Amino acid sequence: MNHARPSSSEVAQWIASHLDAWPQAADTAEGIRRWWLAPRHGEVPLALVEEALAQLEGEGVVIRRETGSHVIFGRAGGRPGRA
Repeated sequence: MNHARPSSSEVAQWIASHLDAWPQAADTAEGIRRWWLAPRHGEVPLALVEEALAQLEGEGVVIRRETGSHVIFGRAGGRPGRA
């Protein structure tokens, strides 16, 4: 577990690795922070997760879907939200 503050690029790599392992995974930025990252990498600030997701979205790695008041992120080319 990394106790130093990670960079947004490092967080983006962690998210991309999670999606490589679980291609159908999809969640909100808060869910990604809490369920995908925290168990393995410790607490990551939400703003940093959002920055990493924006980077991954720009690179075409993730897509965003708005579902009512929530924004869900999942792997681009996959089927986010369908496990």
